[in-house]
Amino acid sequence: MQTIDEIKICRNLKACLDIELDQNCAFGLANETRKDRFARLAAILQNMNAGKSGGGLSGGLASEKLWVELLKDINAANKTKRFTFETKEADADYAYTGHAFSHKTIGCRNKNADLALAWSKNRRGGIVRTFESSMVLVSFRPANPRSKTKFWRTAKTGVYIIPLPKLKQTVRKFKPNNKTSTLIKAAYVVKLMSFAKEEGLFIPLEIDQDRWMKFELSYWKAGDSCVVRQYD
Repeated sequence: MQTIDEIKICRNLKACLDIELDQNCAFGLANETRKDRFARLAAILQNMNAGKSGGGLSGGLASEKLWVELLKDINAANKTKRFTFETKEADADYAYTGHAFSHKTIGCRNKNADLALAWSKNRRGGIVRTFESSMVLVSFRPANPRSKTKFWRTAKTGVYIIPLPKLKQTVRKFKPNNKTSTLIKAAYVVKLMSFAKEEGLFIPLEIDQDRWMKFELSYWKAGDSCVVRQYD
């Protein structure tokens, strides 16, 4: 069962994001909110990778890198660096005020919503992976009124925050496939997302894939305008 402290940490992260996502970006266009920029760029990245072999994984990784850029933008605008990006937890992608979070993505065209704790196969006799961090799950998958699963008939796109104890309590067993030994099956994912929604650990994001269907992100066409100094 989740502890009060774990819930408090996740609620604090949500409270931070509730404020910071609606603030204007520290870099780039001064009149664009972080939420709007993320939604626009993420939609383009999802579309660019759609229909390609391995496109779901590539789109997810690109979206996760974009999210990390968003967190760095939050750091840049505040005296206190609330997010750090070097953690001791094997499954973590960043930490908020010292508390580790893994980051997962459900793509806009993901049909089964399986997730992987890690994209690697465990060698026989090797380390058995397990949850070490709470999770931030960003879902781009829109609702489908004809879905066989009730949750997806009215599902909302956005950010779902799940405490570590809830992950351990819910996911009783991982499944293997050809790319990972630690697959989190869709039925578990739905339970985790439902929990986040019920506990107020959900932030809606309006992701309009169709609007950005004819756009792309290009290093070449951008020339040197995409070359910027690194920032923490």
